[in-house]
Amino acid sequence: MIHIITTGGTIEGLDYENPENKLEQSKMTIREFLNSANVSFPYIIEKAFAKDSRSITNEDRIFLLKK
Repeated sequence: MIHIITTGGTIEGLDYENPENKLEQSKMTIREFLNSANVSFPYIIEKAFAKDSRSITNEDRIFLLKK
């Protein structure tokens, strides 16, 4: 089984570069993406946080390491 830990960013469609500098999120979830790709292996999805990679701190990295 694959354990996917999400952190936001590109795959989840977070965009911090829009003109109003507001958070935008894509309408497709990671689960929908995997389903549309016909992924057949077992997996679990766990959300750690939703941040653009440029905003991830050392504390966030430690949190992920513990997960």
